[in-house]
Amino acid sequence: MNDSTAAQALRRYQRLSEISRDLTSTLELNALLKKIVHLSTEILKSQAASILLYDVVKDRLFFQAAANENEDVQM
Repeated sequence: MNDSTAAQALRRYQRLSEISRDLTSTLELNALLKKIVHLSTEILKSQAASILLYDVVKDRLFFQAAANENEDVQM
């Protein structure tokens, strides 16, 4: 591993540690899921991310939080 790769790995680790602290301080589910979606797009450098939850009563998945570059969707 060269110095550049090691520095990048260290920055990713530091960012993940910061995110972990942020997530453990959030108690409200919708706020937590929204934070996870946004941080996921940041870390993975992706254009979109979403979280689906399972509704046992209706026996289906539903979008709880989603994000992309242009808009946020929260259900």
